Amino acid sequence: KRRVTIATSDINDQTHQQEEHKSGRDATRPTQQIPKPISRAASHASISLPSMKLQPKRTPSSQENQNFTLQKLSHINPLHFVQSCLKAHNIPEHTYDPQQNGQEFFLKPSEEHLAAYQADAISAIRQGDIETLRSIKKSGRSLQGCNRFGESVMHLACRRGSPDTLSFLLNDNVNEGGGCCTLRVVDDYGRTPLHDACWQAEPDFKLIEIILDTEPSLLLHRDKRGHTCLDYARRETWGVWIQYLSYRMKKEIHQQWNLLNSQSE
Repeated sequence: KRRVTIATSDINDQTHQQEEHKSGRDATRPTQQIPKPISRAASHASISLPSMKLQPKRTPSSQENQNFTLQKLSHINPLHFVQSCLKAHNIPEHTYDPQQNGQEFFLKPSEEHLAAYQADAISAIRQGDIETLRSIKKSGRSLQGCNRFGESVMHLACRRGSPDTLSFLLNDNVNEGGGCCTLRVVDDYGRTPLHDACWQAEPDFKLIEIILDTEPSLLLHRDKRGHTCLDYARRETWGVWIQYLSYRMKKEIHQQWNLLNSQSE
C-alpha cells in the first residue's frame, strides 16, 4: 500500500512538472484557435466570389497599324529596294543613265542663266508666289537661272518650293505663261533637283512624283561622289519612302517594259 501511494505521488509530480515546463515554454507563443470545420453548403453560402467579366479584345487602330508597318519598313534601304525591284524584272540599271546614248543630257549654264538668278525670283519661289514668277517671265527674263556653282532655281524649287510652284516652272505652254524650265540641271557636285527633293527632312512625295513623271531617269543618277538621290533620304524617313516606292516602282517597271518592247520592235 505504501509503495502504491509513493508511485502515485511520483506520477502526479512528474505530470505537474511537465505541465509547468510546457506552460513556461509556450508562454510566449500566441494562443491559436483552431477554427471549427464548416459544412460545404455553409461555405458556399458565406463566400461571395467577384464577378468575372471577359473584356473584349481591343482592335488596334489604323494609326497603330500604320506605325507598326512603318517600323518594319524603316529597316529597308530605299536604294536597295529599287535595285531589287529592277533586278526581279530583269531591267538593267543603266536604262536610268541619262547619258546612255552619248548625248548631252544636262543643260550647261550660260551668261543668260547667271543673269536670271536674281533675288526677286528666289524669294518668289521660296514663298510660292506664282504671280510674281509669271510677271518675271512676261518681262522677258528667263526663269531658268542659276548661280556660278550651278545651283539653279529648279534646285531651290525642289528643296524649298511647293508642287504648284514646280508645276508652273515646268509648264512649257507659253500661252498659259508657263515658266518653260527644265529639270535637266546639275550643280558643281553633279546633284540634280531630285537630290535636293530627297534631302528634305519630310519628303514631299507629290513634288517627287512630278519630278519622276517628268524625268524618270534622274532616279538613279549619281553625283560626283557616286550618290543617288535615294542616298540622300534621311534614315528616319526610310519607312515612308518604302511605302511610296512600292507604288512608284510598279509604274516604273510598267514604263520600262513598254520602252523595251517598243525598242525591240
